[in-house]
Amino acid sequence: MKIHASLLSNLLEFLDFVPNNCNAIKAIAGRQQRNFNFDNISPSRRRLACNMLKPTPDFRRTLQSGGEIEIMARRASIIMAVGLLLFLCAAQADDVVTVVVNNAAFGNGPIQSWQLDLTTGTTTAAGSFVPFGAVPGGPNGAGPNGRGIAVTNTQFYYTELSGSGFGPTLNIETGAYNGGAGSPVDNGGFANPLPGKGISDLHFGAAGLYALAGYPNQGPEVALFDPTSGTLIGSPVTMATSPGADGFTILSNGNYLINRGDAVNSYDQYDPTTGARIAGTNISAGGCGSSTGVDTDGTHLFFDCNFNSIAETDMNGTLINLFTEPGGFGQGENLSLVENFNPPPPNSVPEPSTFPLVGAFMAGVVFLVRRRVIS
Repeated sequence: MKIHASLLSNLLEFLDFVPNNCNAIKAIAGRQQRNFNFDNISPSRRRLACNMLKPTPDFRRTLQSGGEIEIMARRASIIMAVGLLLFLCAAQADDVVTVVVNNAAFGNGPIQSWQLDLTTGTTTAAGSFVPFGAVPGGPNGAGPNGRGIAVTNTQFYYTELSGSGFGPTLNIETGAYNGGAGSPVDNGGFANPLPGKGISDLHFGAAGLYALAGYPNQGPEVALFDPTSGTLIGSPVTMATSPGADGFTILSNGNYLINRGDAVNSYDQYDPTTGARIAGTNISAGGCGSSTGVDTDGTHLFFDCNFNSIAETDMNGTLINLFTEPGGFGQGENLSLVENFNPPPPNSVPEPSTFPLVGAFMAGVVFLVRRRVIS
């Protein structure tokens, strides 16, 4: 039985606009869910939705030649529309992220949390506190100077430069995050696994906690260690960049992204095994004169920009949003997105995020529809 002409026309129209015309998604979404506000989806996520749902030429030609039964075309169009709405609704929910900043100071530098609305470009303060290790006269001496920060749902891990503000990091310290309110005392910590070296950055990866160490005049090197015991895992790898580097994160391809010096707005990818700089990977954070800490959610980069704002860019450094920090301390040195787990971090495969789950769902739908229509 041939597909009804109107159903075939509607389905082909749907397939036509997906790869070429993101604006047409608004009409489909509006018909399927009247209170769905497509305009609230960020442009980058609209483009991602289009690319994920792009059909192959073979699938489209099969539909044009006439399918087997009307119900299969109906099911295909409904499933694809529902999948599109699920994806866009999920993207809408993910358009607010929390970024935590550790501020430099010669004593009492606060750790501050900010909620960033990626759709409107607005910032909301989500908490500020002075960690125990930043208090003058405490474990880090007279003028502790805030540097590294890595945050999970429940814990924050941080580092200070000791003594007068540029001495080695003595400990990697931890405390209860409490949704940004922090804690006046640490609830754990361990001695620096790389004694005598300043740790400028911390970052959680699948294998444990990573540190960029050597600041301001040694190395630098990246070390991996167990975040519970502080035990080194493997040997540190020296990076082919300046000892003053103070921006570090791990990209989805496994490479390290590190800047070329203290507050230098120039970042390259580095081989995690050899430490070699990878040619052709240099980027700068759009909208920033100087920049330090950096983190990524896999599709965007977030930079500590000019010590007093946060730049959201694409993976090439093109500016998307520049977030001010109302009431901020103004000496942002390192930043961290809030990692979605409770320490100790899992050593197994991390829980899939929303986008890969929906992508896998759509791939399965397209495979099943193709098989049923073609057979």
